[in-house]
Amino acid sequence: MWLLRKKKLGASSSIWDSLEEPYLLFTIWMDKRGDDACILLMNVLKEVEKYRDKRLVENFVVTSVMEYVRIYGMENTDGMDRIFRKRVHRADYVAEYQRVYDANKVLFKGQPAVPFTFKDITGKKVSLSDLKGKYVYIDVWATWCGPCNAEIPHLKKLEEEFEGRNIYFVSISCDDSRNAWERFVQVKQLGGIQLHMGGDKSFMEAIRCKGIPRFMLIDQDGKFLNANMPRPSDGKTLEILNALPGNPLP
Repeated sequence: MWLLRKKKLGASSSIWDSLEEPYLLFTIWMDKRGDDACILLMNVLKEVEKYRDKRLVENFVVTSVMEYVRIYGMENTDGMDRIFRKRVHRADYVAEYQRVYDANKVLFKGQPAVPFTFKDITGKKVSLSDLKGKYVYIDVWATWCGPCNAEIPHLKKLEEEFEGRNIYFVSISCDDSRNAWERFVQVKQLGGIQLHMGGDKSFMEAIRCKGIPRFMLIDQDGKFLNANMPRPSDGKTLEILNALPGNPLP
């Protein structure tokens, strides 16, 4: 992995040996989101810029920002966007970044959320439009996904915390087997609105889902508030949900 990254950055071994530790720090903590990730990137970038090598800085920014965007998309990346546009000037890098930026604009805050219609555990069809009037916290997951399963206890706690309040919790399974999904839901006694997308993965493609679990928050009018929400286990999720307008504590 490190040899690949050295080659990508085009740095000499001696320079890269000095940079390996801070860049490793950034990749390890890339689970940070938004402003936190931007602050971390800036701290590492300060170390890179000490070498006064514009090509090295440019390649480092391209690699770091594009890797972050690949994992999390471009929601809440204003700080990284400024870093990229200030330091990257090579035409092909700029063009590729702009292509990705434009493709992700449909997921930005305020944009209409990607519609869906899936069957619940009883076979009833449920559409996003049916849920208008309340906030919607969506979990895209699968029974075979370890990280997804690890979030279930935390998601249950959120559902209990917000019971009777102005929000739906919707879990959308991408399991190919409906039977396996149904058994899991019943055995684990999962709450909220449980839906199964089956073999049609067009919804995942539309939200540019590169991995699961994936969490999203939609407002009362069916528009994105955050297309890449923190996981239930992240304390910020509770803070965000508690701060939603019109969603007072019971």
